[in-house]
Order: sequence, then structure tokens, then C-alpha cells
Amino acid sequence: MKKLLVSIAAVAALSSAVYANVNNQTGCGLGAVIIKDDSSAVMLALQATTNGTSGNQTFGITSGTLGCKKTKFVMNERAEEFVASNMDTLAKEIAVGHG
Repeated sequence: MKKLLVSIAAVAALSSAVYANVNNQTGCGLGAVIIKDDSSAVMLALQATTNGTSGNQTFGITSGTLGCKKTKFVMNERAEEFVASNMDTLAKEIAVGHG
């Protein structure tokens, strides 16, 4: 209970910074979808708390839902060359659990 009160006090103390960048702090997720009002620090705190406690923001980023953009797998040429030249060794290490 004390942590909750301290968190609310911290959000209230930093509310002037919240007004400068509206909804940049909470990102995407269920909190931002359900709670549309982002005009106060309390509402932003509720959005962020909903996103953080339910673990839906990670799901949204991975799946591209809940207002999140789906991320693409990044692979550059050097990584592709490394994997191609070391495929047998990598496969053995992965099978053993060291890959």
C-alpha cells in the first residue's frame, strides 16, 4: 500500500512533464486502448499500470495488435554469412543447449 501511495505521489510531482509530451510515456497496449483520456497524470498512470501489470504490451508489440506496430526481424549480411558458414557447429550447440 505504501508503494502505491509513493508511486501516486511521484506521478503527481512529475505531472508538469507529462503535459509536455502527451501519451509518449505509456506507449501502446490495452491501457492506451481502454483509457482514451490522457489529459492528466492520473490517467497516464492508469494506462501505464494496465499495460505493465497485465503483460499485454509485450503481446501487442509481438503480434502488432492493441495499437502497436509489429516489429520485423532484423538480419544483416554479416549475420547471414556467419550463420551460413557455421551452421553445423551452431546446430550442434543449439541441440546441446549452448547455442
